[in-house]
Order: sequence, then C-alpha cells, then structure tokens
Amino acid sequence: MAKLAGIGNIIVVGGPEQELKSYGATHVVDRHGGEKVVLERIAKVLPAPDDLIYAFDTINPVATQTLGLNALSSTKKGKLARLIPLGPVDESKVVGKKAGFEIIDVFGSSQWKPELAYPFWEKVPAYLTSGVIKPLGFIVKEGLTPENVNPVLDAYRDGKPVKKTHIHI
Repeated sequence: MAKLAGIGNIIVVGGPEQELKSYGATHVVDRHGGEKVVLERIAKVLPAPDDLIYAFDTINPVATQTLGLNALSSTKKGKLARLIPLGPVDESKVVGKKAGFEIIDVFGSSQWKPELAYPFWEKVPAYLTSGVIKPLGFIVKEGLTPENVNPVLDAYRDGKPVKKTHIHI
C-alpha cells in the first residue's frame, strides 16, 4: 500500500527480502542483533542519515516501539503510526529527538469511515488483477485440530518464520 501511495523509500525491518520486495519494499533490513544494530542498518539505507520522518509499526508491543521512534530524524519532527496502541511508550528510551515526534494510533477498520473506505474497496479487484497490489502469502489448513494449530503457535513462540495460516473449521 505504501508503494501504491507513492512513498519512495520503503524500509522494512525483518522478513524474507525477496517476498517483501515483491510487495513494494525498497529495502529490507535484518531485525536481529538488538536495537542499536538495527538502527545502524536502517541508517545505512536512508538517502541521508537523518532523513526518516515517518515510521509505521504494525507488530511490536509498546516496549519495543522505541525502535521506530529512535529511527526517526533527530532534526526534523517525526511521526510513528502504530497498529498496536496498548499504552504509552517509555519516552526515556527515545533519544536525540531535538525536533520531537508524534505517535499516531491507527485504527484499520473500513466500517469506521465508510465514506473513505468505499472508493478504495471499489478499486481493489482491479488493483489485484492488474498486479498493482498483491495479497500476502498464506496457507490453508482444513480442520481446527492440534496438528494444524500447534505448529503455527509453536513457530510464533519460538520466533521462527510463520506464513499466515487460515484454519478452516
């Protein structure tokens, strides 16, 4: 969606590089090694070291949302949009943001603002068939059984890559 919106540099932290680039990412950086190492990786792919003014966190709990905030510019006001707004971020762990930052909680529900969502959803079929956007990969498991569910949950628990899984009851 960021590519469709015309965002130039789309840096994704973590995940399979080839797959993420097929969705529109311009850069994929390894998420392992600790926050300092990941921040260094992000800075290396920026056009200029202090250019990042927007970050979007779709997965991290509050305790690790500081990564996105610390990646933001220090001299320009930055914004972090987050999908998991479970409370305030520990701002003592956000360093060097002379121009400040803003946290925006995102509520991704088409029903909330149908007047905005309807035109988009009308275009989705054409976007999909033309390849402008593509759905994320997934697998389907038939039956709500321990054999179908437990390996997925175990992989999440163990920090292993997990392909989105749909369980058909």
